Amino acid sequence: ARQASQLRDQNQTLQQQQAPLSEQVGLLSRALEDATNQIASLRDDNERLNRNTVELAKLRGDASRLRSDSQELAQLKAGNDKDPTVTEALRWKERVTTLRKHLEQNPSAGIPELQTASEQDWLNAARGDLNTEKDFRRAMSGLRTAVQNRFANDLRDALGKYMDANNKQFPTDLAQLQPYFKTPVDEAILQRYEIFPKDKISSLDMGGDWIISQKSPVDAEFDVRLGVGPNGWGSTGPQSWNDPIESTLKTLDPVMKAYAAVNSGKEPSQPSELLPFITTPEQQAAYEKALKYLEANKRD
Repeated sequence: ARQASQLRDQNQTLQQQQAPLSEQVGLLSRALEDATNQIASLRDDNERLNRNTVELAKLRGDASRLRSDSQELAQLKAGNDKDPTVTEALRWKERVTTLRKHLEQNPSAGIPELQTASEQDWLNAARGDLNTEKDFRRAMSGLRTAVQNRFANDLRDALGKYMDANNKQFPTDLAQLQPYFKTPVDEAILQRYEIFPKDKISSLDMGGDWIISQKSPVDAEFDVRLGVGPNGWGSTGPQSWNDPIESTLKTLDPVMKAYAAVNSGKEPSQPSELLPFITTPEQQAAYEKALKYLEANKRD
């Protein structure tokens, strides 16, 4: 009994001695965890500093190049005032800047396709003088034509892939072509185009019964009209937006086909050769209108 009592006393003494040790172990564990978190935080800070250092070095390099370019430009201006090549190059660059500002001040002259315009496109557009309103309209039309032509190539490729995958059927909605572009096309660009019957643009024959073209021009006096069809794409002049002879040619189309049917598919060499194939008063009126149009253009 005495031994058991002594053992109990010893056990209590040991437990009392271990309590502070357990508390110290807990404190040390928490301190270790805090230290580990601080090390991780310091490591993240160090990585951010390294990235900032690299970015700072890059920015310093860019700033140095800009200063060098500025100094070089100043030297060119100072030392080559009488060099016509340098002078014209500087003026050309200034015209590009002027044309960009013109677009910023006249956003209605822009189209969504301009987001793909290259520096060369801007240089080509600003090749001529920019002194009058007409100069600016002509330059902007040239810029629009450049980016539209590039889109027409992509549109033709997408159309070809769609027709190959759909038993040579022409799409009924341009949205159907979206999966067939190499890269997704901005919806705002597609909204500018529409699917028309081929007779809508008689001066463009891209094969098939349908053709894709812009819905309307930005500037009807200067803008060309594109046509994309199964056999490729092409463009026609601004007159196609409001062609006075368009409806006339459509009326005479049966006459032309009747002539071709009995002449091995050949076209007439003289307008008068069509007279025997005119069968309606509307066709006669269209024939006379076409003659007047041809005579007027011949005089011009």
